[in-house]
This record gives sequence, structure tokens and C-alpha cells, in this order.
Amino acid sequence: MRRFSCRPRILQVTSLIPNQTSIAPGLHSRRSLRTVSPLPQSFNIMAPIAVDQAVEAPVAPTTTKAAVAAPALSNGTSTSTTTAKTPAIARYDANDPATTTELLVSIIERDGGVIVENIISQELAGRIKTELKPYFDTDKVDPSGFFPETTQRATGLFARSDACVELAMNKTYIDVANAMLSSTYTYWNGQVQETVTSKPIISSTVGFRVNPGGRQQALHRDDG
Repeated sequence: MRRFSCRPRILQVTSLIPNQTSIAPGLHSRRSLRTVSPLPQSFNIMAPIAVDQAVEAPVAPTTTKAAVAAPALSNGTSTSTTTAKTPAIARYDANDPATTTELLVSIIERDGGVIVENIISQELAGRIKTELKPYFDTDKVDPSGFFPETTQRATGLFARSDACVELAMNKTYIDVANAMLSSTYTYWNGQVQETVTSKPIISSTVGFRVNPGGRQQALHRDDG
């Protein structure tokens, strides 16, 4: 099962692991950043980061309704087209030197989302899955019915998993979050006018494990 979120600003990061797990640290800012990385049973961390099953996926072409001048990219896709195609999210490899913060921000601004593959190692994704397993295994069924029985949750991830802390400190993730979510304010301190910039902070974390038999969510937006 694969998840896609439709939101004005989304960063999706992908790692190669089976069983899908998505981890989502919430970012405290005017805007929100979502990252998703794949494993086999589904697992989602929110600004979010998901770990679900991934395979070597080909770069997906992007689509525009009108001709747009754009250079051809060896890593990612070009947007020069006048032919209507099925919309797809552009993919980039985190290990490619051409995958810069500036490039990812520009793609998110243009398309609303991007998939960054290989952003974490298979070993790290495996540790995340192992460290959160006891909390997923002991999660109780949501009495409201909002989460189906096939979905288990874990919260307070930084206190429970060193691997989740390592994930949240990923340089690509932090650089893109800082570039897109930082806010600059000017205010008066007595008779002196000062300008400060506030970077986003992670205010909450939650992980989801979607087990076999779980249904794919409808395309939707999340407020951050």
C-alpha cells in the first residue's frame, strides 16, 4: 500500500525497506512539511516521515497544461511539454550531488510535492521499525473508529526511539524544512527595531503502522 498526500508543500522521502511505516513529527510553523519514506507493513512519521516498502522506482514525469521552459534533468524530470499526461510526482535520488536543497524547494514550490529516494539507509529504517514495534504491538483499537483496526499508532517517538531522533536530524530534511518553513519578523524592542528569523521546530511526533488488509486513504490535505 502506498500513501500520497495532497498539500501545498510536501516533501516525500523514500528508503528501501519492506512493510510500510510512516513517521510524522509535527512541525510548529505557519506552514507544514511532510516527509514520507517507505518499509513492508506501512509506517508514517508526521511532518511526517513514512517508512514503507520501496523498490527501485523509475523517475516519474511531471505534467503541465501549458509549455514551460525547463532544462532537461538527469536526476528528476523536465517540465517542457504541451502534451497532457497522467500527473506524477517527480523523484530524485538523495545520493546524487545534483539533488540540492534549492532544487527540492523549487520542485515543491512548482508541483506541491517531491519524492526523495535513498534519503535514509535500509539499516536505519530497520532500526526504526524494530524500536517502535513494541509500541505498535500494544496499541489499543481506536474506540472512535477513525483509525481502523489494521492501523497501530505510537507517539512520543523521540523518547522511545533513538533511530527516530536520527531520522529527524537528517540533513536534507532539516535543510528543506528550514528553507520553506522559517519565518522572519520585524518588531520594536523599546526604541530599537529588530528583525529575527524563527526556524520550524518539531512539536509532536506520531508513528502509524498499517498492517495487511488496511485500506489506502483517500487523497486529502492535512493542516499543520
